[in-house]
Amino acid sequence: STALAAVLTAICRRSLPTAPLFAFDAPVMGSGKGLCVKIASIIATGRTAPLLSQGKDEAEDEKRIGSMLLAGVPLMTLDNIERPVGGQLLNSMLTEPTCNPRILCKSETPTMPCNLTLFATGNNLQFMGDMVRRVLICRIDAGCERPDSRTFSKNLNDWVPKHRSKLLESALIVLR
Repeated sequence: STALAAVLTAICRRSLPTAPLFAFDAPVMGSGKGLCVKIASIIATGRTAPLLSQGKDEAEDEKRIGSMLLAGVPLMTLDNIERPVGGQLLNSMLTEPTCNPRILCKSETPTMPCNLTLFATGNNLQFMGDMVRRVLICRIDAGCERPDSRTFSKNLNDWVPKHRSKLLESALIVLR
């Protein structure tokens, strides 16, 4: 249900005043967290969401996220998170229609829309403070030690882009 909500939100996010962060979590690497985000992104926009790694602290995270907000991206992924997620900018981005990111090397903080879809991926994710109530978590447990060695009948990296128009049409029907 969280994966479906992520797809539907990514499609109509610009029309919503706020939206939660969609977190894809697993106990081990190679479980499909990034693939879930990639599928949602491709269905919604035809391309993958930009990936951001965590900075060394909250201030560094705010700089990186602020740059993406200023660029006006429709989707963004906080990828391979290793420390607890939180912070004032992220909290306000998820609960307010506008926010004030600081422009790098300047003392300017313009007011701008926060109407992008935000994803997060990581193993055993943790959220701190008020962030806990602003996140929908999709826990993926393949139930095996090496989930990256599994095989499937379809390669979704190839199949989803080829069938994007039908997937998008179906998602719009669900939204309607």
